[in-house]
Amino acid sequence: MDVQQAPRLAPQAWISTFDGARVVGVAVNGTDIALNGIHVSDSRSAVRVDRGAHDIRLSGLAVEGGRDGLVTAAGTSGLVVSDLAVDGVEYDAVRSFTPDARITGAQITGGGNRLDIAA
Repeated sequence: MDVQQAPRLAPQAWISTFDGARVVGVAVNGTDIALNGIHVSDSRSAVRVDRGAHDIRLSGLAVEGGRDGLVTAAGTSGLVVSDLAVDGVEYDAVRSFTPDARITGAQITGGGNRLDIAA
């Protein structure tokens, strides 16, 4: 008997809003994850990509206020961010330790540091 496995579906989040998270609006840990149209406001960190995460796609991420926007840990890879909008965060709009990160179409206004990039 020939048994076929169902295709693996990548975890996704679409058009969601998070407000006032004490630690992080969205924490990402895993592989092949897509976030689309996420809005985070007044959170300590809007989106955090944890160590070991890879092949993460963020599209249409909007961040308002809070401490930090997008934060990625060392030991992450394959991060692709498009159409990022960050407004008025206290410290870093983007703090990334992902050596192969690709960020396109970003609009960053107000706040502290715009980009803090290391590899």
